[in-house]
Amino acid sequence: MRKLLRSLTIAVTSSMTAKRPLWVDTDAGFDDLVALSALAATERRLAIVSCTSGACETPEAGAGRVRTILNACGRSDVTVVAGASAPRVPIKPWLTDAQKMLLRWFADRSLGAASGPFDGDVGGAVAALGAVDLLCLGPLTNVAAVLASGRVTVETAIAMGGDAPGREPEFNFACDPAAAAAVVKTCPSLTLVGLDCCTDAFAESTELPGVIGSLCSADACAARFDPLAAFCASREGSFEIRDVSYGVDAAGRVVGGESRVRAATRLVDREAYLEWLRTAAAALPS
Repeated sequence: MRKLLRSLTIAVTSSMTAKRPLWVDTDAGFDDLVALSALAATERRLAIVSCTSGACETPEAGAGRVRTILNACGRSDVTVVAGASAPRVPIKPWLTDAQKMLLRWFADRSLGAASGPFDGDVGGAVAALGAVDLLCLGPLTNVAAVLASGRVTVETAIAMGGDAPGREPEFNFACDPAAAAAVVKTCPSLTLVGLDCCTDAFAESTELPGVIGSLCSADACAARFDPLAAFCASREGSFEIRDVSYGVDAAGRVVGGESRVRAATRLVDREAYLEWLRTAAAALPS
């Protein structure tokens, strides 16, 4: 009963804070799939997920994994679209290892990625929803293109990306610095949940059931990055936030600039975040 009440509380909180459809753009890594699983459980307004490359090899591969996870979470109602590839993905040892682990995770559970076709018109699919809220979990290639098209009305946007000014480029921004710069410059009501904030808020391993627990067991960082941005999108007041003036340079570094955005600086209540993950995990099919 207590689990049920927690689930209802999260559902009511989500419906009260925003009624617009939620568009999520992702590169379908471990942390992305944890974030999407949690949103599948807590956000009935989750309407469309678009995919780019980055943590996954191709948008189509990512879309297949996203569709499989959403089906496992009982959310076949969510539209999945394979968009464009990020133009330059830094190949680093952690990325190669993560891609191999993710392939093994699906294979070990006999979860072959769902096959398409996945319609590639991200802008058209999102525009059909009317005004949306946006959550960015990967390189910003699709998001920049859709915003430039003028076909979509984004009311609020939260992006897991960037780092504090002066640090090395964060992975999502480094995969498409031009897109990151364009989104920071043009996206209305943009909040950045950066690498620095996510690292400071890192949740140590916790016992979780079902799909979310399995993903977190496979990758020690699966609760560290994108799920925090998803929590920010789902729970108003979950982070301390300040207004800043930022830009993005040609390498994807956050620099001082003229674009006004909001930067998350600190997770307010770490236990509330863990409870959100626990409740979402318990609410999903085992």
